[in-house]
Amino acid sequence: MQVMKPTTSKRDFRFGVMDIESFHWVTPVHIGFFDGIDYLHFRTVKEFLKFFLQRKYAFWKCFAHFGSGYDFNFIMESLDHDFADLRVKILSNNGITMLRIDAPQDNTAYTWTFLDSHRLLPRSLRDLSISFDVEHKKKELDRANLHLYPPEVVMEYLEYDCKGLYEILKKFQSWFSGADVPLKATIGSQAMSLYRKKMPFPLKTLPPKIEEFIRRGYFGGRTEIFKMLCLEDFYYYDVRSLYPHVMVKYPMPVGSPHLVDRYEEGSHGFYHAEIRMPDIYIPVLPLLRIQKLLFPKGSFSGVYSSLEIEAAIKLGAEVNVSSGYIFPTDFIFNDYVRKMYRLKESSDNTTKLIAKLLLNSLYGKFGQGRIKEYLIRTNQLEDIIGAKPYIREINLFTKENISRANFIIPSIAAWITSAARVELLNWLLKAGEDHVYYCDTDSVMTTRRLPEGDRLGDLKLEMKGKQAVFLQPKVYAIITDEDTLIAKVKGFEREFVKTLVFDAFESALKGDTHAFHQELKRFGRMKECLRRQGNFVSMLTKKKSLCSSYDKRIVLEDYDTEPVTIGIMP
Repeated sequence: MQVMKPTTSKRDFRFGVMDIESFHWVTPVHIGFFDGIDYLHFRTVKEFLKFFLQRKYAFWKCFAHFGSGYDFNFIMESLDHDFADLRVKILSNNGITMLRIDAPQDNTAYTWTFLDSHRLLPRSLRDLSISFDVEHKKKELDRANLHLYPPEVVMEYLEYDCKGLYEILKKFQSWFSGADVPLKATIGSQAMSLYRKKMPFPLKTLPPKIEEFIRRGYFGGRTEIFKMLCLEDFYYYDVRSLYPHVMVKYPMPVGSPHLVDRYEEGSHGFYHAEIRMPDIYIPVLPLLRIQKLLFPKGSFSGVYSSLEIEAAIKLGAEVNVSSGYIFPTDFIFNDYVRKMYRLKESSDNTTKLIAKLLLNSLYGKFGQGRIKEYLIRTNQLEDIIGAKPYIREINLFTKENISRANFIIPSIAAWITSAARVELLNWLLKAGEDHVYYCDTDSVMTTRRLPEGDRLGDLKLEMKGKQAVFLQPKVYAIITDEDTLIAKVKGFEREFVKTLVFDAFESALKGDTHAFHQELKRFGRMKECLRRQGNFVSMLTKKKSLCSSYDKRIVLEDYDTEPVTIGIMP
């Protein structure tokens, strides 16, 4: 069993930034690079790579904002065509996160790494340049029509993007200098590094068998429609920093777990149980079915935290435990969360943004998966041992790697998400089944006024409204009390959503979804291009439509709903 201990080391992190501008999305015409001293302009990606992949920049990191969805495609295309001798590793979990290029020179192995700065600072470059108040703020151009602008205008736009991103990253890096924390590749890693500098005591990892058991009880947030149509005044609330709130409210399961074969009241842990959930409007326990998180009634089984089992018993559920692991507990996040929350309330925009990101990004690192998938472009036989062909024609293979990171302790992450669902459940029950319409992880929409507050975990009134239609989780239209339309349609382009009117949502509720059809040509993500076209850079045609009915609950004739029934009702 490994132990997660406080860290003391600080690694050097030298970095530059790059950006690519193109005509019609697929023809690169300007490439900018800034290393903090010199800004350079290149006409081709090959020209840029010949400059960057030299000894001077060995072991450097190069950031591109949204690089995983755009710039990295062109880099890989050039590497494939022009640098066949270089070994390239593409970390591809949840999208392309990193390109690492290795080349032996003078009997020394040099490495260059490309990173997506959006994974470190997940906001638009425009918003970041304002929040960080940098000198080179984001300029505005129509990138779909760059060919219509004079070259000098495009080149100035590119230079501002590069220098602005560098200034943002340097400010971000300096924010951590007092804590002696190096810059990392993602915001989750940044939060974990900061936490480990001042963690209260070492934490033990879990044996593989117990870790696998706990992961069966690791679920995400609750997003659910209870009533699909609202024609009266309502209130849309957010819980203030819900996940950080439960991180300090509830003691965390830490230490060595103890195997049990029955439920122990008042314990803290995870149990495998047979559940008989009664016929109630807002059931408690989640169940993953066909990649949908349901909250059903009836008979089913699963692994659940003692927090949710206790909540289910209070609402009349019968619970038969067959096995489980109970933990000693302790408060391990109090100092971290309270400090970050104080900083989040700061008047300084930079501090406020960084603190908010760090507050919400730490817990997920504890639940990170151990299996990492990556692609490798290589012509070396020793590199492909144990690999599977991905695109054989371009020597692209896929491999898996098992992470042994000692910060992966899913019992902590699963406990936090479970506690957050219990907190949300309590707000849903306070609203009452006659008044609750919708919830999304840390928000509740209800026609009943609920108590608000300024403290961590209190409700904050986000908006008042007069009408609302909910078609799917994260697909809805709201008319506010100021007669403003707020529409959200997950998976559709933002500009398309702006064209939708409230009537379109009402018609879709009655079965007419013709307004929700979109066909667009867009720049393809790297793995999409490889799968569909066998290359790295392509425009892909994509059709989107809203054709499936809401299926996380049973929809009734009056657009109210009831929970799905699994198995036999008690």
